[in-house]
Amino acid sequence: MPKYKPKDWGYQLQNAKPTTIAKSRHDLVVIDYEQDGHGSFSASQIKLMKAKGAHKLVSYVSIGEAEDYRDYWKKGWATKKPAWLERENPDWDGNYKVRYWHPDWQKLTLDRIREVAKAGYDGAYLDIVDAYEYFAPRRSSAAKDMVDFVAKIAAVAREINPNFLIIPQNGEGLLKYRKYLSVIDGIAKEDLYYGLDGDGIRNASQEIAYSRKYLDIARKAGKFVLNVEYLSDKSAVSTYLKDVSKTGYVPYVGPRDLDKLSYDVPYASSKAAQAAAGSIAAGDAILMGSASDDLLKGAGANDALNGRDGADTLSGEGSDLLVGGAGWDVFRFDTQPRAKNVDMIADFNPMEDRIALETTSFGLDPGVNGGWWSQTGGTLSPSLFHVGLKASTGAQRIVYDQASGTLYYDADGSGPTGQAPFAKLAPGTVLSAAHFQLFTL
Repeated sequence: MPKYKPKDWGYQLQNAKPTTIAKSRHDLVVIDYEQDGHGSFSASQIKLMKAKGAHKLVSYVSIGEAEDYRDYWKKGWATKKPAWLERENPDWDGNYKVRYWHPDWQKLTLDRIREVAKAGYDGAYLDIVDAYEYFAPRRSSAAKDMVDFVAKIAAVAREINPNFLIIPQNGEGLLKYRKYLSVIDGIAKEDLYYGLDGDGIRNASQEIAYSRKYLDIARKAGKFVLNVEYLSDKSAVSTYLKDVSKTGYVPYVGPRDLDKLSYDVPYASSKAAQAAAGSIAAGDAILMGSASDDLLKGAGANDALNGRDGADTLSGEGSDLLVGGAGWDVFRFDTQPRAKNVDMIADFNPMEDRIALETTSFGLDPGVNGGWWSQTGGTLSPSLFHVGLKASTGAQRIVYDQASGTLYYDADGSGPTGQAPFAKLAPGTVLSAAHFQLFTL
């Protein structure tokens, strides 16, 4: 049986509603099976989420810390601690370090894993696997103990469901152990590029390189790598998507509280994308393409679109972030340029990619004012394109400030009407009239 590899994923631990999960189109969704700590989802709710929503539904389970808001927590443990319970985590109220190698903690955890597997979840998302780093200075077997613990979890779960997914979060240093690699299906990494020194702050290059060294071991072993970044700044999201598109990791951007799915239509095939685009709810969205040729279209908000592999076409009606990814991509503009509707093209490749302009939206029809079309076919006539800060002739309609990477539309060239920005590329990107394709709706 081929190894499962998610095309994209979602991650929500608080306020998860089955109807919302069912409406999402993520390939894999991680939720908390205990609904904020108390009361598990019912069999019918799990069926709803899996049948109409996530292809794979995976439950979060913390194996390196105990949480006092869980059903298993007993009153009095905070003052009269079990042998496996350590101090409270100063950074997270109600969470306690545990001696995860202790038989009593392992029994408690394995019982929870059995509950998750029997309930119909497709896998477990194991958190605080990196607890071994906390104990390593005083316990030489800390890493081996965690590897053995995860192996036990996998064995117990797969007695119930042989295809049960085991996905640890963080603790990528364990990937050097063959036993560990042999029992996991993938690994999730949070804060790979941002967040170690505060939300939105870029991590040091050596920190990124350290983690990637181990994550790439997993990739080479045929395991998938999930990556979650907690970002809200559009520029940071742009940089992140550009970086992660080169790695083969499966990206997700969401709030650190994990109290909502940050987007509802993350993945669409070339045919499904058109139908999905029409149903995007108001608000920011992130659309992820596939390895095939995709058509991704935003819905008027400040959306982010990533075509990933294939020859993709991307467009939107708000101030959108457009990432073509690998392949020959087209960035399409079919609305009238406005100052509040400026798209950022994060990875335009002059050797492969093109910009498509809808003639009516840009104020000219084919054959008007000297020919909107080039004689060579559906490309912009050179007489209508100018590189500089502003148009130098009355015929020029597309002005490109190469220093800033800003593209402008000018309705009357060097006339008195001002120019309107409609796209921004990386500063210094080389463009000519041949990079523009023309079409009419």
